[in-house]
Amino acid sequence: PGIPSSINILTSNPVPDKVDINIQSAETGDIKCWVSDLLGTEVKSVYSGTLNYGSHDMNFDVSGLSAGVYYIVLETPTQIVTKRFDIIR
Repeated sequence: PGIPSSINILTSNPVPDKVDINIQSAETGDIKCWVSDLLGTEVKSVYSGTLNYGSHDMNFDVSGLSAGVYYIVLETPTQIVTKRFDIIR
């Protein structure tokens, strides 16, 4: 096993309308990053494609989502990483 990938939420939590994240990718390959609700249902796609090894900053708008608990999910070829965040209105 190599170094795990990670997600860091750069926006203060709970978040209002926009979320800034940093992804530390431990490998180069196809990844998918999305937002899921508490049931694990994908409610918003953040990124899907090839990502190189290293650090990547991204942001996404959550103004269309209801207040509540959500997870950012990062799926790499060898790992699935999640990080919780809350939306307030």
